[in-house]
Amino acid sequence: MKKSGLICWLLAMVIMISGCGSLGIGDHLKNEIAMASSKETDSGLETDASVESRETPESGIEETETPAEAKENIEGVETAGGNDVITETEGTPREEVPTGSPGLTFVDLSDLEFFFASGAGGWATVLYINEDGSFYGNYHDSDMGSMGEGYPHGTIYYCDFTGRFSAPVQVNDYTYSMQIEELTYAQDAGTEEIRDETLYVYSDAYGLNDAKDILIYLPGAPLDQLPLDFRSWIGYYDLSLTTDTTLPFYALNNENMQYGFSSSSRD
Repeated sequence: MKKSGLICWLLAMVIMISGCGSLGIGDHLKNEIAMASSKETDSGLETDASVESRETPESGIEETETPAEAKENIEGVETAGGNDVITETEGTPREEVPTGSPGLTFVDLSDLEFFFASGAGGWATVLYINEDGSFYGNYHDSDMGSMGEGYPHGTIYYCDFTGRFSAPVQVNDYTYSMQIEELTYAQDAGTEEIRDETLYVYSDAYGLNDAKDILIYLPGAPLDQLPLDFRSWIGYYDLSLTTDTTLPFYALNNENMQYGFSSSSRD
């Protein structure tokens, strides 16, 4: 306000001096007026710029962030635990998790008959696996020369069994592993009875006894990578006698005993 009054007084003096014809003094006063006006304008602009750039917290208006502060706030927020929380933006790509192949399932084995036998004699264990992992089968052997009172037709060693396998777990490119979760016999092992003049001696399922892991070998498995004792049960003991280099069928291996089951399609 004082500066505005001074300017008005100076203007009045200019008019008076101009009327008197004192041009030198008038020009001097005009310069003084211009300088005073310029200082007042500059002062006002500086004050306005200061107010616009950063308001005080008491004003209720957020302080203007610098570009560096804005970037820091976008990139992470400090949590109570001291960790940065990164907020996913709309343009952030999501990582796709590959689904992969389903691998071997019991469906692949459900149309097969698994067979454990030596090739000599009349004994065998036959095993069938259902799509849900349950299984059933029987073991039979006969000794017609083992006769006695009441059983002139000889002796048969036999059992019917049912059970369930755990889901197969992949071991390598050509091997899966599973366990026997349940195994039930229709007749108690060790018991016997005479039927139709034949002695029936009920036993365990030969080939599945003392099993821990049951290995499943896929068709195409390299024969020279399979255990020798296992191969002896499925006809590949001596690889020099065959032109086969890979397994042509699904096979089961009672790993603890190295008992091998070959397979073929069900009739």
